[in-house]
Amino acid sequence: MMHVQSKRYVVNSTNILRFHRKKLKSVSGFGKSYSVLRDEYVAYRKEPGENPDDYELRMTFDFPESTKTSGRKAGNIFHKKTAKKTGLFGDPRFGSPKEFEAAAKTSIKISEALVNRIMQADSNDDKAKIVKLLDQISDNLCQIMDSAEVIRQISEDYVWIQKAEEVYAFMLEYMNVLNTHYGIYTKLVGAMKDHAIMGKFGEIEQQVAKSFKEDFEKSGIQLDKAAHEKFILLNNDINELSREYMRVQQNEYGNKTAELELGEAEELRQQKMGRDLVFEMNRNAGNGKVKATFRDSFGQRLLQESTNENIRKKVYTALYGNNEETAAVLEKILEKRAELAQVVGFESYSTLVLKDKMAKTPRNVETFLTTLSKQEQPKWSALTKQLLNAQEKTKIEDKSTLQLWNREYLLGMLNDQNYLIVPRLKDYFSVGRTIAGFSNLMETLYGVKFVAEEAEPDEVWHDSVRKLRVVDTTSGKLLGIIYCDLIHRRNKAVVGAAHFTVRCSRRVDDDFVVEGTGRTGSKGQLTVVDGEKTRQVPVIVLLCNFSGRAEGGVVKSPPLSLYDVETLFHELGHAMHSMFGQTDFHNVSGTRCPIDFVELPSVLMEHFVRIPEFASKLSRHYKTGLPVSPSGISTFLDVRRRFASYDTNTQLFMSALDLHLHSSQATSHQFDWSRNVLERLHGNPHFGSADHAVFPYVPHTRWHTRFTHLLGYASCYYSYLFDRAIAGTLFHSLFPVNSETIPSFNGDPKSDSWRISGELYRKNILQWGGGRDPWLCLTNLLRSSMANHNGSSPSVIDKSHSLDQLSRGGVEAMEIVGSWGLPS
Repeated sequence: MMHVQSKRYVVNSTNILRFHRKKLKSVSGFGKSYSVLRDEYVAYRKEPGENPDDYELRMTFDFPESTKTSGRKAGNIFHKKTAKKTGLFGDPRFGSPKEFEAAAKTSIKISEALVNRIMQADSNDDKAKIVKLLDQISDNLCQIMDSAEVIRQISEDYVWIQKAEEVYAFMLEYMNVLNTHYGIYTKLVGAMKDHAIMGKFGEIEQQVAKSFKEDFEKSGIQLDKAAHEKFILLNNDINELSREYMRVQQNEYGNKTAELELGEAEELRQQKMGRDLVFEMNRNAGNGKVKATFRDSFGQRLLQESTNENIRKKVYTALYGNNEETAAVLEKILEKRAELAQVVGFESYSTLVLKDKMAKTPRNVETFLTTLSKQEQPKWSALTKQLLNAQEKTKIEDKSTLQLWNREYLLGMLNDQNYLIVPRLKDYFSVGRTIAGFSNLMETLYGVKFVAEEAEPDEVWHDSVRKLRVVDTTSGKLLGIIYCDLIHRRNKAVVGAAHFTVRCSRRVDDDFVVEGTGRTGSKGQLTVVDGEKTRQVPVIVLLCNFSGRAEGGVVKSPPLSLYDVETLFHELGHAMHSMFGQTDFHNVSGTRCPIDFVELPSVLMEHFVRIPEFASKLSRHYKTGLPVSPSGISTFLDVRRRFASYDTNTQLFMSALDLHLHSSQATSHQFDWSRNVLERLHGNPHFGSADHAVFPYVPHTRWHTRFTHLLGYASCYYSYLFDRAIAGTLFHSLFPVNSETIPSFNGDPKSDSWRISGELYRKNILQWGGGRDPWLCLTNLLRSSMANHNGSSPSVIDKSHSLDQLSRGGVEAMEIVGSWGLPS
């Protein structure tokens, strides 16, 4: 086991001001004096009574150049020679691209040795170890695969990216061989049929065995030779088409063209609607028309700002109409998926995918979406009336009907009117203060906190990356490591906010040792002793793209909107799921759970930011040091709620579209069948208000070709809404919000009620990872919450038989969750 002494950052306000004074002297013409600069950063001085760890967290993220670093330069850090070899992500195997490739080859050798043990398992004792062996193989390979995926996304070093691509490719090929290894499958099924063996398994190990069996069968392993070969060909076709789709999909965001009248072009010039558009206009001699070429981003701006409805209509059609190539590739993917599902005996791809999810069937998803839409429809009907009233004051020709090309323009009108009363919240929130506040919340709920630690030179991929240790405040035990890559930079991949698992927690002291390699070939990785067990420490990477700013050589904290604060809480919620979901098995550790359950922990964390009194505690004005008032945050949240219903409507629509595109309709093989599905859904009353659709379909457009979630979610896009409904109910059940319950995070006894609820949530949801039926986890938590509150519960769960139905899952459970609606 490897023990590491924490290497803490050295920060204090004197050092920070000294650092900035040095910067001032080196910047010619910088207009601010040292005293003014000192006053401007009053918010970042150590505050009276502030915990040293909280202060260190704030300084680590808000003033990265003032903390102690190793003086690395971005771009060559992967190849820098250092006295101490830590390796990327703290893994000594990942010291260089060449070493990373060697580690991948070693992992295959280890897997082959473990496969041989499975194939030689004849006695009951050996058969009882098959699940453990499979889980060890899975972890051994995923440590390489997951790391390669992260490197492909985060690195700016071409050599590393290229090597990660190569490693990912040959590891994927090897894993596909294992997924179709009939011998392993036969051994596993044989062990599962033996009651004497299964009787030795605990609840989690049985769940792991079941998931391995289902994964094998999803790979068509139970098929005869001809069907299996067809399955492999279809799967290869889908992978190749998916890469092609992502290639052609980029064209969706390239240049678009629309034919405008000369008068319309002149109108845009007078409104100063963008030089790029004016410069790229090509006059067609004699026809009185102008061919306008514009980038996608400028087209979106025109939809929001152009006062001419004809221009907006032409731009909308140009953005979403000329995409036949992308539509053709997408439809081929959907058709191949449908064929693959039928090969393995399922009616549709959605039926195949949903089998092991909470929803179980497409019908159950439809029930949830229909029930939820009935709950939410009054909200967007009210907003529709506001838009129709606003439309009366415009030059829009048909004032009785809302059109998609007018949507952003009308919403912008209402936004501008409402947001005039909202304070400028970006002056109050920073990354460091947000992370310190989240750490305080974790200490209140669970008794754990974040501690900033300086990374070794070859441990991270850029100087702006910060390392956090998650520790138990009572025992001091390390729970896990989080690498935070949060600040936008020019060459950084734009993948949005994301949570990456580099390494899961699992039990390792009972691993099978492969001679010459150690247990996993990764000697030196962090482990912790947990009672009689030893576990490997989970390692997580969080990725965001918050825009920092530099003035006169002085690095300032990236200003965050309240949306950004919610985003950071969301991603940290995923990370804490990984920290707490420390099962004995990699395959069900942390966020390795059904996709329609995995967003629950992250979405629930967003709700804390929406408590004005709590959000106020995270804020300080960067000049005055004063917090934003809770009433100012309430005003912002009230305005945002007025428009949230249309987002819900859109999410419902996209969820239904995802489900329908993966239904048996995908066997059409007639071009543009997917557009017909899109058109029919626009006429569905569940997405309209009163007796008509909110926004009718625009003929000949294919908005869905930009819906890239179709690739990754494939019938599961409903998961966002599903987990939002669950999270809202759980939050209001567990964390009632009033002046008597919101803790001040300084030892206030009011924290006790949230701590009790936090432990209930951790015990019933987080600690299980994917090792227990989510319906059972949810029901147990609600029952525990009712008992903790002396039998009281929110009205949405006030009938005991509802919990019985919920625990069984199925259509009744999906209807119950839909009936909860979304929090206002």
